[in-house]
Amino acid sequence: MKLNNNSNPVYYYKSQVGTFYIRYNSSLRRWDLGIGNVILGNYHTANAAADDVYNHSTGCYEWDRLDGKLDDVDSNLSYYSFSPNT
Repeated sequence: MKLNNNSNPVYYYKSQVGTFYIRYNSSLRRWDLGIGNVILGNYHTANAAADDVYNHSTGCYEWDRLDGKLDDVDSNLSYYSFSPNT
């Protein structure tokens, strides 16, 4: 899936493999998790998407293969950068 450029709230998490984003998708009324221009999945809540980042279960191989190898993975959205509109 490709990223659509609409004006919705978005959270950013800078990781060792790139910047993940969690963006509200108003057409689906769900939250998209993506990296670069690839949407990895969509979720009922932004917290659920952040949980997948924390648990290395995003569908992004480069990130998911680091499971258990990193000690400094942020565990919830309070550690993400937030922009109310992008």
